[in-house]
Amino acid sequence: MKKLHSSSSLEKKDSNRMQIKNVDRISNLPDEVLLIILKSMSTEKAVQTSLLSKRWEGVWKKMPYLFFDTRKALKVEVSQAEHSNFIAPLITKVINNHNGNLEHCKIQHFSNQSLDGTLETWIRSLIYVKHTKCLAIERVHDNILSLKGLVFLLPPNIFSHPTLTSLLVSRFIFDFAHAFNNCKNLRILKLYQIKVKLDVLNTVIASCPSLKMLVLEVYWYSRRGCLKIHNNNLKIVHLSFTEIDNIEVSAALLDIFSIHNFELARGTKFVLDTPRLLQFSQRWGDVDQSVSHIVYNISCDTQGNENIGHEFVSNIENYENIEFATLAVNVDMMNPKEVCMLKEVLDAWARDLQKL
Repeated sequence: MKKLHSSSSLEKKDSNRMQIKNVDRISNLPDEVLLIILKSMSTEKAVQTSLLSKRWEGVWKKMPYLFFDTRKALKVEVSQAEHSNFIAPLITKVINNHNGNLEHCKIQHFSNQSLDGTLETWIRSLIYVKHTKCLAIERVHDNILSLKGLVFLLPPNIFSHPTLTSLLVSRFIFDFAHAFNNCKNLRILKLYQIKVKLDVLNTVIASCPSLKMLVLEVYWYSRRGCLKIHNNNLKIVHLSFTEIDNIEVSAALLDIFSIHNFELARGTKFVLDTPRLLQFSQRWGDVDQSVSHIVYNISCDTQGNENIGHEFVSNIENYENIEFATLAVNVDMMNPKEVCMLKEVLDAWARDLQKL
C-alpha cells in the first residue's frame, strides 16, 4: 500500500510540474499585445524582458517610445563622470538596436554629455535614423563646474528633419539659434527653464513658421528689445518669464493664450493681435499681469481636425505648479460638441477652479 501511495504522490507531483510548465501563456500572445504590456514599463525594464526567452528577445525593439534617464542607478560612491561613462554606451546601444521608427523619445542627460558629443550623437540617431516624431531633451541638475556644459551648442539645421514635429528642450543656455534653422517641420516647440538673449529667441521663433503650439519659460540674458511672436498657424501660446520691455503677439488662429510669472517693465508695450481672442485682447490693459491668466476660445477649435490646444488645456499636468488667477473660456452653449469640450476642461480643472 505504501508503494501505491508513493506512486500516487509522484503522479501528483508530475501533474503539478506539467501545470507549471503551461503557466506562461503570455508569450503566446501576438507582438501587438506584448507591446501594450511593455508600454507600461520603463525602457530599462522593457529591454530586460529580452532575457525571459527567445520569444521576448526582439519585442522591445518595436516599442514606439523610449525614455532614458542617465541618473538611474547612480551610486553615491561612484562619481558622476564614471557613471556617465558607464551609462552612455548602454543608451547608445539601445537606440542602435531598436528597430523601426519612434513616435516619442525623452532623454534626461548630464551636462558633460553635451560637451563630449554624446548628446549630439543620440540626437542625430534619433532624428535621422529612427525618424523620431516627438523628441524631449532635458539636462538634469548636476554638479557641473563649467558653464560650457549648459550651452545648447548643436550644429545648424539639426532639428529640420521633416519627420520631427515636436521638440522640448529644458535647462540650457541659448547663445545661438542656428540649430533651429529651417525648422518648417516643427508643429510644437516647448522651451523650459532656458536662459537666452531676446534677439536669439526671436530668431528661434521665426525659424519655426509652422508652429501650432509655443511654450516658453525663459530667464533673460538680455531683455532689451521686443519679443516678437508673429505666426498665423499658432493655436496655443504659453509665456512665463520675469520682466520684458516689449511684446508683440500676432496670431490669426490663436485660441489659447496663457501667461505666468509675468512682470512687465514700466512703459512696456504689449500688442496682442489675436482676432479669435478679441474680447480678451481688448481688456488686456485692465488685467493684473503679475498673476497667472489663461483664456481659451473653444468655439473655433471644433472647426479643424486637430484638437492640439484642447488636449493641452485638458491635461492639467501641463500647468504644474501654476495657480491661475483667472480662467476665461469662450464657448457657444448651443453647440453640443463645444459644451462637451467645456465639460472636459472643467473636469480637468475642478480642483484649481475651487481656488479661483
